[in-house]
Amino acid sequence: MNKILFSNYTSFEESSNIQIVCHQLQRENTVFIFRERSYECEHMTSGSYSNIIQDKNNPANLKLYYRVCCDKRQNENHQFTCVAVSDDYGAHFHRPELSLYSTPDNHTTNNIILKDFFTNHNFSVFKDGNRLLGIGGTHNNDKNSKEFEVVDYVWPEEKKNLFNPYINNTEHSNGLYLYQSADGYKWKLVHDIPIFHSLTDSLNEVKLGMVAFDTLPKVIRNYKNNKYLLYTRANVALDVRALIYSETEDFKNWAEPHFINIVPEFNYNEDNIYFSGAFNYPNSTAFIAFSPFFKTRQPGRITYYAATKIMWSNDGKNWITLNHIFERKERYKYDIAGFIEAENNKEFYIFFHENVYKSNNNIARYRIRKDGFTSVYSKNGFFVIKVPECNNYFINYRTEANGHIEIEFLDTNKNSIQEKIRLSGDEISRKIELGPDILLGKIFMKIYITYAQIYGISY
Repeated sequence: MNKILFSNYTSFEESSNIQIVCHQLQRENTVFIFRERSYECEHMTSGSYSNIIQDKNNPANLKLYYRVCCDKRQNENHQFTCVAVSDDYGAHFHRPELSLYSTPDNHTTNNIILKDFFTNHNFSVFKDGNRLLGIGGTHNNDKNSKEFEVVDYVWPEEKKNLFNPYINNTEHSNGLYLYQSADGYKWKLVHDIPIFHSLTDSLNEVKLGMVAFDTLPKVIRNYKNNKYLLYTRANVALDVRALIYSETEDFKNWAEPHFINIVPEFNYNEDNIYFSGAFNYPNSTAFIAFSPFFKTRQPGRITYYAATKIMWSNDGKNWITLNHIFERKERYKYDIAGFIEAENNKEFYIFFHENVYKSNNNIARYRIRKDGFTSVYSKNGFFVIKVPECNNYFINYRTEANGHIEIEFLDTNKNSIQEKIRLSGDEISRKIELGPDILLGKIFMKIYITYAQIYGISY
């Protein structure tokens, strides 16, 4: 299903006396506290790069994957991935008692599910049909070889000599590796060489040496073409971090990487998107992202603005900004962990890793109305948008006391083709039918708003 959400950058065919309202998330409570185990307490990165997966067959069941950096970095395998589980839509998480790996102090019962060198630096889990897949790894400097030399765009006076990405590197420090799991606990490699690496570029755009994996990469399915979109980071310059994507059908053959397009336009002098935080939008073919974002000033690498940027896309490549939340001046404080539908089918639960890189870091659950990130509001106005002709449309709206909305369908000449439909109340998905004898292809939808707001339109 296609969906329209609204932003300050939405192009209306016509509009009068309307405003775009940005809505805030409602924090519920802390649902998981890190560092309650001794092996999670040794380094500030414990809990970072968290991601939550929902069991579609049992939607109340969630798994929270998070990184732990332990053993005081005294050995090369000091990072591992832990899991916490919930059976109540994330109202609470607990650590399961597993016996898959030993802790550094040799306890064999714990919640560690993967201990595979640099895979655990940024292990990212995603669902693909009935299977779970995961990616993780880095592409580090090889001081003993100059075979794969690239420019370091962060420190351009230096050179990077990357590890060979075309062989199996047991420490997984030569690119991203792909894993799979049947139960979300036991993981195994799918390919013994990286599926994606930093020796990746595109003509006149993403330059060789920019692709980096030092934050959370993300894979999501594009259901319009059944390809996979991989989002990772490009280190463009000192304190300039941009977001890139590449597509694949089989995790072996990849299209050239490209920078995502963002409205408003990305500022390549001071903007930073730390990682994508992208998700498939439920019950649609669209995408939403909750991206850690900040701006810096040089010299001094001073962060003067930070927020979580909520972005919306219909193709995963071209994005518009819906809202900025958690606005602040501290760059590291909130990271997105999960985005799921609530059990009431009227709201979303959104999970954030709070107090990132601090001793009191935790996971908190927030909620918001479905499609309720923004809305079009008016006391007495209207807007017109172009839509494909469909039998049914679905309107997410709310009216105030004595308020209402009226929906009118227009042909390509803006002439009315059906009587207005008048609504009042508060409905998440009200069906609107177009007459069966209308065969016009593209048409227009005109919505009159009187003390009401429209959150979204689906078709």
